[in-house]
Amino acid sequence: MWDSSEWKSIENRLENTGLLLGKKGEFGLSEWDTHPIIRDYFGTQFKQTEPDNFKQAHAVLFDFNLAIPEKQFPDTLSEMAPLFRAIMHGCKSEKYCESFDVYRSRVSRDHEYYSQHTLGAYSEELSSLSSFFPNGWEQKLSNDLSIEKQAWIYAETSYCLMSLGYLHEAVSPREKHLQLFESIKDWMNAARAAQNLVDLYLPLMRFREALSTARLSVEYAEKSKDTEQMIRSYGSLGMMLYHDNNICDSLTNFNNAELHTKNKGDDFLSYTYGSDYCLVLLDIAQTVQDFKSIKKRAKCGLQVSIRDNHLVCIALYSLILGKVYTSLGRVDKSNNHFNVAMTYVQKTNAIRYLPIFCLAKARFHLSTEETDLAKNNLDTAFEIIERYDMKFHAIEYLLVKSQYHILMRDYDSASSCFKEANSMICESGHQLFNSELVSIKNSLANITN
Repeated sequence: MWDSSEWKSIENRLENTGLLLGKKGEFGLSEWDTHPIIRDYFGTQFKQTEPDNFKQAHAVLFDFNLAIPEKQFPDTLSEMAPLFRAIMHGCKSEKYCESFDVYRSRVSRDHEYYSQHTLGAYSEELSSLSSFFPNGWEQKLSNDLSIEKQAWIYAETSYCLMSLGYLHEAVSPREKHLQLFESIKDWMNAARAAQNLVDLYLPLMRFREALSTARLSVEYAEKSKDTEQMIRSYGSLGMMLYHDNNICDSLTNFNNAELHTKNKGDDFLSYTYGSDYCLVLLDIAQTVQDFKSIKKRAKCGLQVSIRDNHLVCIALYSLILGKVYTSLGRVDKSNNHFNVAMTYVQKTNAIRYLPIFCLAKARFHLSTEETDLAKNNLDTAFEIIERYDMKFHAIEYLLVKSQYHILMRDYDSASSCFKEANSMICESGHQLFNSELVSIKNSLANITN
C-alpha cells in the first residue's frame, strides 16, 4: 500500500504531464478530472462494450441537468450552462427529439434566438449542436427528427459557424437547410434559408451565386405570400444589387420592402435590412437634408434594436450614425457612435462582423488624420480577414490600406495594395468598390505626375 507521500508524488507527476487535471473545489477540497483524450477513450470503450448502459447513464444526466436551472427560461450564460450539458447528454442517449425541444424552446426561445442575439453564446451553442452530429458534420441527422427539426439544426449550426468566422464550413449546412425546405415546398422557410445563404456567399466572394440566390429568395417569398419574408427577401436582393452597382434596382427593392413594412404599421425598415438600406442611402446622399433623413432612419432602427436587445443591430445602427455624423462634420458625435458600435459588436462575440467595424473606424481615423489609430484598426481587421479567409473584406481592407499609405506618403505600398485590390475585383466581378478604385487610381496618378 502506498503512503500519502507516494500518492502525492504520483498525483504531481500525472498533473505535470497533463493527464490529470486538478483544482480546488468547494470547501477547499481537491477535485480531479482526466485529460479530454483519456476521457473520450474510456467513453468510447464504454459505448462500444455496454451500449445500453451508456445510453441509460446519459439519459440520467440529461434529466439531472434539465432540473438544475431555477428558471424555465434562463437569462444568463451561467444559468443556461446546464441546458447546454443536458442537450449533449440527451443526444448521447439518443433522445434527439427531446434534446431538440430543450434547445429550441429554452435555449433559443423559438424565433427569439435569445442565446445568440442577447447572450452571443455562439461557441456554447455550436458545441451543443455538434451533439446532433455524432458521426461528423457531413453525416445525416437522425431520422427520429422531422424535416423541420433537421432544417432548424442545420440552420443554427451554419449560423453559429458563420458568426464565429468559419464561413467555408458554414456553407454546407446552410445549403442543406435550403434543400430540405425546397423538398417539402415550404416556401416561407425556403425564402429565409436563401436569405441566409446570400449572407454566406457574399463575404466568400461567391458573388454571382449570392445574387442568383437573392433572386430565388424573392421568388420563394412571393410564393409564400408571407409579409415578413417578402420584406427580408426584397432587402436581401436590394443589398446584392447594390453590390452589383445597380443602384436604381437596389432602391426599387428596398422601397418594396419598406412598403410592406409600412403596411404592417412601421415607418421604416428595421434590423439588418434597415441598416443595409441606410448604407445604400449614405452612398448616394449629397445634401445635408439627405444625411438628416438617414439619421432619422438610423435612430428609429436603433430604438427598435435597443428595445429588443438585439446586440448586432445596436452595433450596426450605431455604426450608421457614426458615418452620418462624419459626413455632417460632427467628429465628436461620430467618434462616440463608433465607440458604441465597437463595444456592442464585441459583446456579440460574432467574429464575422468585426472587419466591417474595424475598417469603418479606420476610415474615420484616416479622415481625421489619426494615422496610428487607423493602423491599429487596419491591423485588427487584417488578422481576422486572413485567419478566416474573408475575401470580400480583404478587398476593402486593401483599398483602405492604400489610402493609409498615401497619407503616410508611402506611394509604393499604396500602389501595391491598389493593384492587389484591383486584381481581386476583376476576378470576382464585384462592382461595389469601382468608384473608390478610380479615386485611388487618380490620386496615385497625380502623385507620380
